[in-house]
Amino acid sequence: MARKQRNINQDKKIVMITGVTFFMVLIFGFWLLNVKNIFQLNSEKNNENNFSWVETKKGLDDIAVKMKKSIEEIKEIKNLQSTASSSLMQEDQQIKVNNIDLLKERLEQKNN
Repeated sequence: MARKQRNINQDKKIVMITGVTFFMVLIFGFWLLNVKNIFQLNSEKNNENNFSWVETKKGLDDIAVKMKKSIEEIKEIKNLQSTASSSLMQEDQQIKVNNIDLLKERLEQKNN
């Protein structure tokens, strides 16, 4: 009788393992089909959104040209600033020299 009980328990265990394995294979199969469909949908979407290297290169070239122009303008402005400030400094020094000369003349007139 104990032997019979053991055989029944073993049969139940084999049926349970077989059932679980069957459902695992079934779920895994559906998952694979679903993944296949997802990859197909994604590849179709990617084909619609083609990335154009030519357009990107043109855009970057335009940006580079604009940056070069901006840099040249900035250099030109700096040159204008330096020449303007140097000419103002020269004028300022010349005014100081003229003022000194005028002051000397006044002193000489007062001393005489």
